[in-house]
Amino acid sequence: MNTLLLRQLALCILLTILVVSSTIHSNESRVVVVSLSGTITSMSVELVEEAIKSAALASQPLVLLLDTPGGSLDATL
Repeated sequence: MNTLLLRQLALCILLTILVVSSTIHSNESRVVVVSLSGTITSMSVELVEEAIKSAALASQPLVLLLDTPGGSLDATL
């Protein structure tokens, strides 16, 4: 009977450690993701600028997903 109790206690401790470590790990892996598709416009530029500011303030990495043929040069200046 003592062996069964020790096994259950060990299992509870192991599960607690796994839950806590996965919670800690999930907080570290957040990123800001911005997806742009279509032609680049001045609104696209503003969106990227805001995403950069937001990611910098939160100290988070930024991922830009681009599916675009380009855009007007005036929009990027």
